[in-house]
Amino acid sequence: MYFTTLNDLFAFNIHSSYSAEWGCFEHGRMVVYKTPLASAKVVVNTRTHEIYEATVHPESFNKMPIRWMNPKYKSTIYEYRELHHPDVDLEWAWLETLYHNIENSDEFLSAAGELFEAEGSSSVDLDLTDKEFNFLLKESVAKNITVRQLVSNIIEEQLKKEIQCHTQKD
Repeated sequence: MYFTTLNDLFAFNIHSSYSAEWGCFEHGRMVVYKTPLASAKVVVNTRTHEIYEATVHPESFNKMPIRWMNPKYKSTIYEYRELHHPDVDLEWAWLETLYHNIENSDEFLSAAGELFEAEGSSSVDLDLTDKEFNFLLKESVAKNITVRQLVSNIIEEQLKKEIQCHTQKD
């Protein structure tokens, strides 16, 4: 599984990013995604864009968090834990969260999509120039929100103006 797949799935709702803490993740970077429905943490190799591990934590307490570990690196992760963090039980992870571990990447993508997707939500395709997208990116960083939330706010404000304009004419 590669970064572009998850980035698309999580609709670029990147909240933060930082260097992966465990040394077993060569060139590892943790990318955190957030929506009102769920948050996700993805550990990605910044050179190959291959995913080491991905977790999704639903905001709803009646849904179980899910985790996918890349089978190519799973034994390396467990060996590193044994050597450097023997007190950490990977089944309970770092925050004492019991995960539903999903081995198949397609099953993980399906389950993660369901946790991240809002019922009744809709999408809008935007054809933006690089300059326009960079402007939105800078604005979202300045406001400490995702680009998606910024665009949603802009669309909502414009719709309110249009509705107000049409109700004044009537």
